[in-house]
Amino acid sequence: MMAKTQLTRDIEAALHAWHPSSYGGYRVDSFRQGFDALEVPVECGSVKSGLVDFVRVQECFTSETKYGTCKLASLIETDTGASLAAIQQKAKEATCVKDISSIDFCREHCSERWCYFHKTNHLYTLDAVITCVEIKISVSDFHSAHGHNFVGHCNYYAMPTELYKKVKGEIPEDIGVLLYYDGESTCGIRKAKECKSHILSEKTQKWLILSVAKRLPRFDKN
Repeated sequence: MMAKTQLTRDIEAALHAWHPSSYGGYRVDSFRQGFDALEVPVECGSVKSGLVDFVRVQECFTSETKYGTCKLASLIETDTGASLAAIQQKAKEATCVKDISSIDFCREHCSERWCYFHKTNHLYTLDAVITCVEIKISVSDFHSAHGHNFVGHCNYYAMPTELYKKVKGEIPEDIGVLLYYDGESTCGIRKAKECKSHILSEKTQKWLILSVAKRLPRFDKN
C-alpha cells in the first residue's frame, strides 16, 4: 500500500470534523455524531473487494410525526397545589375552545397551534445511515481503477476544488462531491454536489457496520 500524502491526511481530518445536518436526504441526529473509520473493507473480513477511504455510521430520522399537547398538563404535574379553577382560568384567558369542565381537557392532544399553551411534540423513527467517501487528490488518482467503492446509503468523492473543476463532468449522477478547502486561517469540507441515496439490505448494512467497528481503533484524530 502506498504511503499517504499529507493532503490525503488533511482531507481525512477534515472529513472527521465535518458534521452536516443531512446526507442524501437523510436528516441526521446532530446530538449523536456517530462514528468514523478509515480504509474500511467493502467485504467484511477481506480486502479482496477493495477499501473505502472513509466511512461514517450515524443515526438518522426515517419518519417524523408531530402532535400537539397542552402546557397546562405540566402545571398539574409540577404544582400539586394547582386547583382545577386556577387551570380553568388560565385556559379561559387563552380562549381555549375545549370543554374545560374536567381537568382531563389539558391531558388531551391539542390541534390549536395559535394557543399560548399549545406545545408541538415530535415523534421520530430512527435508523442508521452509512456514508462512504472516496478521497481523490489528482486527475491520475481519480482515473485510477481503484478507489471507487460506493457501497453506502450515501456516497461521495472528497477532493480539492481545483481537481473538481477538471473532473466535474466525469462524476456519476448519483455520487456527491465534497470539496476540501485550505484557507489562510481555516480548512474544512464544503458540499459541492449532493448524492442520491441508495437502499441497502439489512445484511449489507450489518456487514458494513461490522467492518467499520473493526477499523475504529485505527482512526487518528490528530
